[in-house]
Amino acid sequence: MPRTKRAAPAAPVGSALDALFSFRTVAVVGGAPDSYWTLRLLENLALGRARPRVFTVHPRGRRVGSLPCVASLDAAPFPPDLVVLVAPYAQAQGLLAQASAAGARAAIVVDDPPSGDGVPVEDLRDPTVL
Repeated sequence: MPRTKRAAPAAPVGSALDALFSFRTVAVVGGAPDSYWTLRLLENLALGRARPRVFTVHPRGRRVGSLPCVASLDAAPFPPDLVVLVAPYAQAQGLLAQASAAGARAAIVVDDPPSGDGVPVEDLRDPTVL
């Protein structure tokens, strides 16, 4: 018998700050499947009181930790309240646009900004992204 997808819990209504601090679903985008930082992030999400539903996104990954991985946010098993980008800073703007299209209301970018050339911080503040 085919397994049916479980519906995501209703997202909290409110501002992006509500989604940032009261998230119920999280997408972790990027990060190597065996990366210390990605695995610690997933571990800490599991230890939290809320215990959100989590999925991971990586174009080449099959699993990250104990979680299955989807190739893109377009293939998300449920809409994320929060997206954590563990990806190169130069890719942040495009990934933020994809996160917004997937239904995310808040995002965290985990990477060091470039020291000179790269995506200007002003471009990441574009209100049409999230």
